[in-house]
Order: sequence, then C-alpha cells, then structure tokens
Amino acid sequence: MLMNKQKMVQVYFALRHLVYELRKNFIKLFFSNNIIRVSLNNNHKKLLKHINEFGWGLIPHKQLLDNPNKLDPLIFRANELLQKKDEIQEIEKKITTTKKNFKVTITDLFDRDEMLNVITDSNMIEIVGDYLGTEPYLNHSDIWWDRHTGNEAKDSQTFHYDGEDPIMVKIFFYLTDVSEKDGPFTFIGKTNKFINKIGLIYHHGIHGISDSDLSSKKLSNVKKFVGESGDIIFADTNGFHKGGVISSNSPGRILFTLTFVSKWPTAEPPRDSLLPFISASELLSGGYRNYL
Repeated sequence: MLMNKQKMVQVYFALRHLVYELRKNFIKLFFSNNIIRVSLNNNHKKLLKHINEFGWGLIPHKQLLDNPNKLDPLIFRANELLQKKDEIQEIEKKITTTKKNFKVTITDLFDRDEMLNVITDSNMIEIVGDYLGTEPYLNHSDIWWDRHTGNEAKDSQTFHYDGEDPIMVKIFFYLTDVSEKDGPFTFIGKTNKFINKIGLIYHHGIHGISDSDLSSKKLSNVKKFVGESGDIIFADTNGFHKGGVISSNSPGRILFTLTFVSKWPTAEPPRDSLLPFISASELLSGGYRNYL
C-alpha cells in the first residue's frame, strides 16, 4: 500500500508538470521579450547555445560582464570574510532552523552598490531574456555561505528541481574557489527538457534523489561545477540539481545567486531579497533605484 501511494504521488507530480509545460509555452507564445537589446559576442552566443542544449552554461566573469572588473570587489570581500570568519560566524549563531542550517545568508555583509552593479549587467540580462523567451523578472538575489554541518546529504544537497516558476534561470557567481570538498553545484544535463524530466519525476519523485538512484545514462550527464572564484554558472533549475555536501576540512563556499522568472511566477517571491520583484526593463533603465 505504501508503494502504491508513493507511485500515485509521483504520477500526480508528473501530470502537474505537464500543466506547467503548457503554461510555459503559452507565456512564451503570447508575451515576448521586450527588454533593451544588446549585441552578444561569440562567447555569449556559445553560452546561450549551451544553456539551450543542456540546461546549464559556464563562463568566467571577465568574458560575460559588460565591465569585466565589476565582480572583483565582491570576490575580494568574500575571500576576506572566509579567511577571518568573525562576521559570518556571528550570523551563524542566530540560525535556529535545522532544515537548511548548512546555508547562511550573508547578503548584508556586502556593499549594496557593488551587488547592484552585477545585477544590472546588460550582457547577463540579454542572455537571460533570450533563454527565457519572455521578459525576465528578478525574483530573488542574495549571497550565502555554505558550511559543513555533517556528512549526510539533506534537503537541497540531494537532487531536486525548483518550483518558483516553469520559466526560470538561476545564475550562480562563485565568489570563492570551489573544489570537490567545498560542495560544488551539480546539475543533471538536459533534465530541464520535458521528456527527460517527466521520466525522472515518474520514477523517483521531485526531490531527495541520490546518485545511487540514477541510471548510468543519467550519471553520464551529471556536471559537477568545481571552479575558481569568478566562475559564473547559468542553470535552468527546473532541471534536477543539487549543492554538494561541504567537507569538514573545507572553509565552505560563498555564492552570489540571482533568480530570474517570468512575470507570473507560480510561487510568491521571497521578501528578504536585495530588491523586490522587478522587471529586466527596470533594472536596465535604472528604475530599480525607486525601490532602494
């Protein structure tokens, strides 16, 4: 009986995802991307092609941003915090939840204008808009420190997909070096595609999937993003992904994360973001200043 109930739940989520897919196609068909256009260079076009094909793309910040140095102050600050740890440990002491206690939000320890310089980057927004196929809206922006809290994977440290919107892309800025021990972001390529994703949902559910649950074919599409500070990952997190477990001998990793969705996300935007829910047009035109 338990197995039958579990399968019914998985069938339900598979059918719900079918509705999400129809909704996504409707929005893309009738609500086009009207953001200010910028000319993408060859590196940007290759990145966009890769995101479309695999659901993820990787690029160094010097190749992406319209000003190649605008991420440097955030990288410097992150490494400073990771070396001393005094300030982030003060925030750590206030955490009471046990669900995601490995994740510590430290946005307030960074300069607001330095973050806004990155959030309003024209090249980045153009790529996001081209991928989504409709005007992007910034749903969330924050910086967090992932730390060691144990060796067992839990919550977002196991494969899952996000539910903010069926039209979505997240951008992860590595502000510190990320090796195998630092819990690298990991993505199963092409699972943002409807057929690949619905098969995983039907067989395994929507979250809590471990590597041992995956077939050898699926494992061959797993990409683990070890890299250097300044690496930027674009990921359609409607595909299955996870953050790795932080090892006990790791100082952790610091990520700056932006979430872009459609104008009508399926989940309420969080209230603890640097900016409220805001359109790409407002970001590029300077309209965001009205919210500061």
